[in-house]
Amino acid sequence: MAAFDMEKNLQQLGDNFSVSDVQEYVKEMYKANGWTSTDPRDRIIYLAEEVGELAHATRKHLGHSIDLSKEGSDTVEDEVADVFITLCAYANVMGIDINQAFLQKQAKNCKRSWAKKDTSTQN
Repeated sequence: MAAFDMEKNLQQLGDNFSVSDVQEYVKEMYKANGWTSTDPRDRIIYLAEEVGELAHATRKHLGHSIDLSKEGSDTVEDEVADVFITLCAYANVMGIDINQAFLQKQAKNCKRSWAKKDTSTQN
């Protein structure tokens, strides 16, 4: 089996790729880097950590006060990508096809009723 070349495989994804393509790319990238833990607890902790980093980047982007000792250079865009990559890794460990999960969930959501909260009576 040929070694996984992250840059080459990323270029092969091109501009028109599916979520399944990304999910497979992440699977191969994790394998190539030796990130082989299949414990869902590990993956969900990493996902929570990445969401926290996204929250920090969002606060920074919006000009809110932030802890300068934790200052990083990652942008909101970088952190959204990290969350997505880590979500793909979690889905891989759980055996979830994100495309299918999305379609199944949205089919359920399409049948739901959504009501707006009445805010006219609030102060």
